[in-house]
Amino acid sequence: MPLWIIWGIVGILFLIAEALTVGFFLGWFGIAAIIAAVLAAINLPFGIQVAAFVICSIIGIL
Repeated sequence: MPLWIIWGIVGILFLIAEALTVGFFLGWFGIAAIIAAVLAAINLPFGIQVAAFVICSIIGIL
């Protein structure tokens, strides 16, 4: 299975979990995973995808 699909599934799962919770915390991880999915779709290395996920998650949480 391509990485962009995996990142997309993870992002959707985080967004669904966000819809089922009270606070807006998991949504940032969902958005970060979708950004990583876009990077995977344009064939950037896995390390860059993970770095983008981590950076976007941290920025979102702050």
